Amino acid sequence: MTRQWLTKARKDLMMAEFLNNSEQDFKEGVAFHCQQSIEKSLKAYLVFNGIPVRKTHNLMGLLR
Repeated sequence: MTRQWLTKARKDLMMAEFLNNSEQDFKEGVAFHCQQSIEKSLKAYLVFNGIPVRKTHNLMGLLR
């Protein structure tokens, strides 16, 4: 499960990098995918450490 979260996190980061390197202004999309990558990375950390992961998008809640 940890690997699955990290794979998804990496894909979000790749998308953020792709949008950031675009000629277009995709700042909102870059921010969204960065947040998603961080969220999924935190969930991977929690799963790896045996801490139950609840369905949330709240980064501060996941950090607690």
